[in-house]
This record gives sequence, structure tokens and C-alpha cells, in this order.
Amino acid sequence: MGKRVIWDGLCCVEIPQDWSVSEEQGVITICGENGVGALQLSFASRERKGSVEASEPLELMSSWTHSRGFMDVGLKQVRLGGGHAAECQYIEESEDGPTFWHVWSIVGENRAALITYVSEAADSGIEKVEREQIVASFSWL
Repeated sequence: MGKRVIWDGLCCVEIPQDWSVSEEQGVITICGENGVGALQLSFASRERKGSVEASEPLELMSSWTHSRGFMDVGLKQVRLGGGHAAECQYIEESEDGPTFWHVWSIVGENRAALITYVSEAADSGIEKVEREQIVASFSWL
């Protein structure tokens, strides 16, 4: 893919050579040099420690989508980072035009991650391969 980025004690991902990473207020942003969107990773401690129930990422995703007012987003269960995860895609209508969201929730033994990719809806397919490869490379440390 390109280069491996590690956040000590947290997680790692592989990103293309021409993509960059920044971190501000605990949120990690990954974007292409001439990209049309951005991936953001945020983390929370998990209240329930130990093994992860398959339904937990779906519950986290459902809570997040409802808090944003996203309905009927087609949540689906996936495997990422060696564990249970959930994924959805949604187009949000706004005054600035439609915004495309691709969102993943990944639950580990001690924490949970929410990964969002946002772009203009018309550009949603441009970085599809790159964003899916980055997210597929996610692993907890």
C-alpha cells in the first residue's frame, strides 16, 4: 500500500505514499495529497471489557447514525482489525449540497473506534479503493 502509520498503544493503518496524517484534539485525519475527501478516526474507552459481542459494533453504529439524524442507512456487519465491526454509507442533504458518508465502527477488547469518510456526494467513488484499503488495514495494538 505505502506506509504504515502507528499510534502508540492504540492502532495502526497502512496509507498510500501520497496521503498524509494529522491529529487534532484526539481525532486523526487521513487524506490524499489532492484528495476529495477525508478519513477521520476517533476513539472511546469501552465500558464493557473483555470479549466483544458481535452485536456491539452495530449498536455503536446505530447510536451514532441516529444521533446524526441518519435513518435507513443500511447498517451491515463486517470483520475489520481481526474483530467485529459495522459499516454504513449515507448521503446527507445540506444547504451546501449532498455529502457522502462512509462510516465504520470497530470494537476491540478495551476501546471502540469510529472511522468516517466524508466527501461531496458527486465525488464518492473517486477515493473508494484507497479508503477501503486503509480501513481494511486497521488493527488494534
